[in-house]
Amino acid sequence: MVRCFFAVFTLPQQRDAVRLWADTDTDAYMIPLVPRTELENAEFSSIMLYITTLVDEMSLKIMLGVEPLEAFDGYVSKIKAAKIDRAIEVQKNALLRSEKL
Repeated sequence: MVRCFFAVFTLPQQRDAVRLWADTDTDAYMIPLVPRTELENAEFSSIMLYITTLVDEMSLKIMLGVEPLEAFDGYVSKIKAAKIDRAIEVQKNALLRSEKL
């Protein structure tokens, strides 16, 4: 174990947890890469850039009380209008292709 962990994790429980999690077979539980075509990637990235920004901004506004919780339905509508369904479709198609490999 790297020495800096002992400086950061001072409690025995923390050190035990680091040892436990470091000694796992993470490769068996990795989510597979889902290869998209260049066109799909451009479309997906464009959609998700806007949606990620919207989610970040609205989540913060709702948590801080700047936007009321009642604004949530409008927020969901904006996400749908931003073509989230198309982004999901692109991911599903890519996943189906990767399963055939």
